[in-house]
Amino acid sequence: MTMLDRTTYANVKRLVKRSCANYSNSRCLHYDTQCDYESRFGHAISCDYFEKSVLPNDDVLEARYKKAHGINYQDDLEESKNIRKCLDCSEVFFRKSNRQTRCSECQRNANRKAKAERMRKYREKASNM
Repeated sequence: MTMLDRTTYANVKRLVKRSCANYSNSRCLHYDTQCDYESRFGHAISCDYFEKSVLPNDDVLEARYKKAHGINYQDDLEESKNIRKCLDCSEVFFRKSNRQTRCSECQRNANRKAKAERMRKYREKASNM
């Protein structure tokens, strides 16, 4: 494993301090230890929680981080293309088509509302004739 360059490391530390839910006063609440990125070996250490939950929020930093660590998640990348966040409930779901924007439950509700609206307009138009 190679070490992160100075700029990438500074950006990673900033992202950890700003966005990591497990970070508090230089400590990792998840593992109850000092944060990996606050340790003196932080340039070469990686944290699974950070890599999976926090780092994907910054695409540029994620690419530099993975390149420096020699991480190649090609299979995960292919799978991540089909993972989306629902427009209505913001839950993460695995999409079955390129046009899918909602999870199955929210899509069912949206279809029901759209059908009710179509029928309301149809009845309104029919009663005006």
